Amino acid sequence: MSPGFPNDAALIRFLETDERLARRVTVVGKEVAMRGREDLAAARASQRDLTHARLGQADSFLDLLSKVCPWVDLAGVSGSTAYAGAKPDDDIDFFLVTAERRSWISLLLAMATARLGRLRSRAAPQYCFNRIIELEECVQTFRDSRDALLAREALNLVVLRGNDVYWELLTSAPWIGDQFPELYETRRSASRTTCRDTPQSLGLLGDALNAAAFMCLAPYLWLAGLLRNVGLKRAGRDKECFRTIIRPDSYATESTLYDELREAYRQAFA
Repeated sequence: MSPGFPNDAALIRFLETDERLARRVTVVGKEVAMRGREDLAAARASQRDLTHARLGQADSFLDLLSKVCPWVDLAGVSGSTAYAGAKPDDDIDFFLVTAERRSWISLLLAMATARLGRLRSRAAPQYCFNRIIELEECVQTFRDSRDALLAREALNLVVLRGNDVYWELLTSAPWIGDQFPELYETRRSASRTTCRDTPQSLGLLGDALNAAAFMCLAPYLWLAGLLRNVGLKRAGRDKECFRTIIRPDSYATESTLYDELREAYRQAFA
């Protein structure tokens, strides 16, 4: 609903009937644009349509992943898709939270599932698992951090699986509500659901597979990130270079641009 108007239709009627505004702005679909710049509204509408399609693809991917990774407690989409600004060349960025000692086997299986999808169809999107973390570590991060960018990213996450876990994370971090009170309450209220079931586990076998996945993937991902950064620097795309953060209970990538944005948020909320 539009602020100050009972609904969007009332806002549109106002824009179209107000003599002064009607000369300056126009309504294109669900977008408002300055006259002469209708192309911006059309581009924005195209981004929204692509975002909707990408979220559908992400949901279908998670249907497949859940069959081999039943211990993924939360799965969400971040990045440009979460901000309804997806572009054709953008990856679909995933944020995954897993049960204890299941982060690396989940990452391995997620990468394999994504790879199989690309082999079957070249039209399949590129999936990026840029943050995967075990639940206990994730709760601690939410509880102890005061990172304003983390708060904004968490509140903007499109949760496709695990609304109950998402509610637990937000509830463990009331400081987020101090920085973004309205959005915090909106997301927290909307995500509360019934208690979750205990995910299936492979017991000691799962622990061993997770350890093996860590030993295999960790050096590979570190080296792949290093080589990619070399190529980006040679191409003059330094801000796209990223740090590969590897820990036994988590994996993440953070770009130079992300670090700059974090610092900007830190200063803004200091």
